[in-house]
Amino acid sequence: MDRNIGVYVRWNNLKGAIMEALEQKGFVPQSVSSEDIGDPKKMGRVLITDDRIVDHFEKAKNALVSHPILLISPRIMQPNFDDMLMQLGICDFLEIEIKEGKLAPEFMFYFKVGVLYKLAERNVQSIPPDENQQQKKKEVRMSIPKEQIQRGKIPIIVIGSSAGGPGTLLKLLSNLNPPMPPVIIVQHISENFARTLTDRLNGSTALRVKLAEDQEMLRKGSVYIAPPNYHLEIVPKGKSLTIKLSEGARVNFVKPAVDVTLFSLARIEAVHTIAVILTGMGHDGREGCRIVKKTKGTVIALSKDDSIVFGMNRSVIEAGLADTILNLEEIPKFLVKLASSFE
Repeated sequence: MDRNIGVYVRWNNLKGAIMEALEQKGFVPQSVSSEDIGDPKKMGRVLITDDRIVDHFEKAKNALVSHPILLISPRIMQPNFDDMLMQLGICDFLEIEIKEGKLAPEFMFYFKVGVLYKLAERNVQSIPPDENQQQKKKEVRMSIPKEQIQRGKIPIIVIGSSAGGPGTLLKLLSNLNPPMPPVIIVQHISENFARTLTDRLNGSTALRVKLAEDQEMLRKGSVYIAPPNYHLEIVPKGKSLTIKLSEGARVNFVKPAVDVTLFSLARIEAVHTIAVILTGMGHDGREGCRIVKKTKGTVIALSKDDSIVFGMNRSVIEAGLADTILNLEEIPKFLVKLASSFE
């Protein structure tokens, strides 16, 4: 079976090195010009494109609806690309550079391309089908037991996402309004795109959205995004809860990791953790949710229908850890109702 994945290369000077690297590992890349990108017949097993996709965005978006996409970007960002990242269902992305004639980080490059091939075999879509063309399936839902609502405890919402997360977060936060407990977002994201994502999210909601800072105190009505290359933990400080950023080793191949944040909250007796696991590759968040359940917290998983990549949330659902499985439009309503139970 022919397996198609898209590898978007930001700059032409990276294209040759990436083509060579793929060929050495037995992949079959095919270079496609921006003029051809709208023609599905011209897509090879690995699609290589370049910056010009920005000029042909709508055509590319329509053509690649059934192809998982990996965006490869140099470490220096260019303008006019951020909107595309927010709109297109990018399955994953990787910042890369050439060191001593080799791609760096080489391991992550081959790992992510390999994951895309597995997604292609499962016919995973990079962009969800049009809701008007497909009737949503009803997901199994479980009610939250009354004894699980521990009045007097401090509710804290932790949202974990990866591939496909930026657009999903945008829709979710746009439907959240004060009053809300503190919200922590652990999104696997590149360093250069973190500020853009923060600004876009901040402009979409009445809540205050910002990149988390070390030793910062958690406040109601605020959303804290874990900065790239740091794990985010919550620690008590007097009567307050504060953010601790650490440069430890990667967990589940990523930093920040949702598991690290959830484990830190499990150590604080006064907190009721509300974990929300959205779209993304891998299983980051699964073990953290296991601890959340042991400490009588609440776990919410995004439904398969609304997942750009049904991976992180799938691992939580299949492990039997989700208290409820919700479509994207239902999550904000559920969070508001749940948070009010602790007042």
